[in-house]
Amino acid sequence: MLKNVTPTTAERLRTGIISNSSSTIPGNPSINIHQDIDTAITNLTEQIHASINQSSITKHIKHQTTFIPHSTRLKIREKNRLRQLWQFYRYPPLRAELNRLKRSIRRDLQATKEHAWDQILSEANSDPNTIHKITARNRKPAQIPPLLGHHELVYSIQDKANLFMETLEESFKENPTPYNDDHIDLVDRERIVRTISDVNSVAPPSPTLINSRSRRETMRHTIIDQAVLNDVALN
Repeated sequence: MLKNVTPTTAERLRTGIISNSSSTIPGNPSINIHQDIDTAITNLTEQIHASINQSSITKHIKHQTTFIPHSTRLKIREKNRLRQLWQFYRYPPLRAELNRLKRSIRRDLQATKEHAWDQILSEANSDPNTIHKITARNRKPAQIPPLLGHHELVYSIQDKANLFMETLEESFKENPTPYNDDHIDLVDRERIVRTISDVNSVAPPSPTLINSRSRRETMRHTIIDQAVLNDVALN
């Protein structure tokens, strides 16, 4: 059967390496040796991962992850199972058991967080620099809300500084409408004269009021002096 087969073709058939029959299809790689197959698989895998990364949204966890013990994980799994049963059957005892598991899981998570925090504090007692690191890590950064600009919200620090500069410059700019310096001086003089007139128009206190105040002060001093003399006489 292989009389008319050339040695090169026979060698390819014997080793299992044949030309790519689908090389005529656009986009298919040219495969001639085993290394070409590995290269094509690697390229395909990289393209698949790149497509997944570009099409999905990555959620970055900024805080430190908390280790959950295995026993608590089992409770969470059981809670999820009971919740599904409750949503399907609406059986009241399932709801009661679900609430009990929720409270138990909440207590376990709180105890786990407190234990982790106690370990951090115990390590900080031996190293003073650790206290500063803990304080810096737990300090919340100051978040300045965006400012309302002339046309849109301003987010960046440079744009906020420029907005402040433009606003202050606009506030201290001279009035563009025409004005008269003589009229301004006249208004200022009238205001000063009116103020002086108001001060002079205040009536002085009447002599009767002054005499009554003097009598009250005299009586008060007399009572104080009499009390002091009585105290001295008793001593």
